[in-house]
Amino acid sequence: VRALVLGQRDELDSEQSAAFARSGTIHVLAVSGMHVGLIYAALSFLLGWWGGDRGSRLLRGALILLALWAYAGLTGAAPSVLRATFMFSLFTLAGMGRRQTDHLNSLFAAALFLLVWDPAMLLHLGFQLSFLAVLGIIMFYRPIASLWSPRLKLLRHTWSLAVVSLSAQLLTAPMAMWAFKAFPLWFLPANLVVVTGVTLAVFG
Repeated sequence: VRALVLGQRDELDSEQSAAFARSGTIHVLAVSGMHVGLIYAALSFLLGWWGGDRGSRLLRGALILLALWAYAGLTGAAPSVLRATFMFSLFTLAGMGRRQTDHLNSLFAAALFLLVWDPAMLLHLGFQLSFLAVLGIIMFYRPIASLWSPRLKLLRHTWSLAVVSLSAQLLTAPMAMWAFKAFPLWFLPANLVVVTGVTLAVFG
């Protein structure tokens, strides 16, 4: 649970880490945009009942920003966490001012912010995979998701998770194969199970 929620892997043995790597789910052990997004979604839902007046929006936004950056600090401020925290901060600020944001602009704004802060991040594999995964989701999620529209709520949720995983893999797979010299054939079913577990762990 500490590895899934906080990215602290010191208590995992080599067999456990290898199992995550072989299944294509090693990314859940590195706190990333998914974790930050879950916290953002949970807080937005829990505080949504405050209403839409200016005072409520500002207070709700301030609490969400505080929680997001506190989580980033708690988990060691890895590039993937900072990228996601910066992006969701832009979404939060836009909500506080009743403005709309563009996901692609926010992604590249986050990249610019991080590279100005530390240009050496550009050479880090974690930085590259993190931004490629989000870019893949932004580019491919809607076109792929529109191919099927299940009626059952459970099927819609499963299909949505599958499309997110597939969209991210489309751009990260070449980089991962070059870096790790392997391709996880079972990444799709494995991610459906593991990501659901991570969601429950983070919410808990």
